[in-house]
Amino acid sequence: YHNLDLSYRFGDDNQYRIYGGIRNLFDEFGPLIPSGTDSGSSRNIVSDLNNVTGREFYIGTRIRF
Repeated sequence: YHNLDLSYRFGDDNQYRIYGGIRNLFDEFGPLIPSGTDSGSSRNIVSDLNNVTGREFYIGTRIRF
């Protein structure tokens, strides 16, 4: 997966921070397991390795006092 993170600090002593990013930039699903090797499961994905959520965007601010 490819993630993109950006942040900008400003103000006295870098007191303020604006940040944002994208998780799973190219909306990859992840690897599939070949049939017959999934221990009898009807699903051929490994949930620990796959990103079923897809692409996520986020943005936020932080202020230090």
